[in-house]
Amino acid sequence: IGLTAGIVAALRQYSAFDYASMAGATVGLAVPTFVVGPMFVLVFALSLGWFKTAGFDDFPRDYVLPALTLALPFAARIARLTRAGMLEVIHQDYIRTARAKGLTERIVVLRHAVKGGLLPVVTYLGPAMADILAGSLVVETIFRVPGLGTEFVTSAANRDYMLVMGTVIVYGSML
Repeated sequence: IGLTAGIVAALRQYSAFDYASMAGATVGLAVPTFVVGPMFVLVFALSLGWFKTAGFDDFPRDYVLPALTLALPFAARIARLTRAGMLEVIHQDYIRTARAKGLTERIVVLRHAVKGGLLPVVTYLGPAMADILAGSLVVETIFRVPGLGTEFVTSAANRDYMLVMGTVIVYGSML
């Protein structure tokens, strides 16, 4: 979602889609997950009845709200980084040369511009993985999902040092 929004926003700079997607990305970055999660539950589970409020019984359907809640700030940051990187690359000489050779706009964007435009996104992916692991505790609590974040906090509160060390090792190996 973030890559697509960022690429399209950069290609259609100063358009309504550019302004709308970057405004949405700003809101996605500004609103924390402990606010977004209950809002999603209120709208999609209680008002519309599309999803359950908590628990995991139906595999694909029950993962939608927690996944969206956890992914929203990361998709917003990736959209902003992609737009900034693509805007910088689109005005380079080699992109102008590729267009002058007669390549279609799709080929120019997908083969040439995206490679350079995604460098800020690639550098962000490492810290993003750490943030996803750390931020999953809030989502696990809101949606009553059993997970490693909840286990880590519970073991620290119970002074179960062996489980804390094991969880840290798992987190470290994942990072």
